[in-house]
Amino acid sequence: MHRPGLSISVCLPLLLSFACAGPADGSTDGTSSGDTGSTDTGGDTPTTTGAPSGAPMVMELLASAPSLTENEAIILTAIVVDPDGLDTIVAGKLTSEDGSVYYGAFAHMGGGTYQLPLSWEQLGMAEKIDFNGYEQMRVLKADFQDIDGNHGERTIAIKLTCDTPGACDGTCTDLLEDDHNCGQCGETCLDFMYGCKNGECTIGG
Repeated sequence: MHRPGLSISVCLPLLLSFACAGPADGSTDGTSSGDTGSTDTGGDTPTTTGAPSGAPMVMELLASAPSLTENEAIILTAIVVDPDGLDTIVAGKLTSEDGSVYYGAFAHMGGGTYQLPLSWEQLGMAEKIDFNGYEQMRVLKADFQDIDGNHGERTIAIKLTCDTPGACDGTCTDLLEDDHNCGQCGETCLDFMYGCKNGECTIGG
């Protein structure tokens, strides 16, 4: 029996500039052809916990950009279906892959479409952004729950990037030259030292 709101082929809001993904677009990984401004889960199968036969399913989890840097934000869009009807879904949240870190709640945009704006600062407030190098991958999980306590989940990997070789406490940092973060976050060169050169505190010039 057909239930309203269960169509998987959903046109996302124009503000994301997403194409309408459908069987005729030739896509096999959940991203519509020509949609260079979004990324999905890389073909992972959506998972359910509790009672899978009645649980919500996150059919797609898309990001408006595949990477995120300081002072920027992206929009995450989840396409969700539920065999008992969308009105049985009571919550949708974004967490870390293991569920230990909470990033925010999805807003229902209509039909099976849910969205969540996510900024670099928001990520850093929930879980400190520290890395050595120009990028770090962070896996995020969309978790939707229905009134019976069943869960449907899907993950997506977002690349955190800096134009400097490192990030400390949410700020892009040059770990090769920063006297207060030399080689690693929090490593301060003492006053009598010459300073940080190539990631090491030096005494001579």
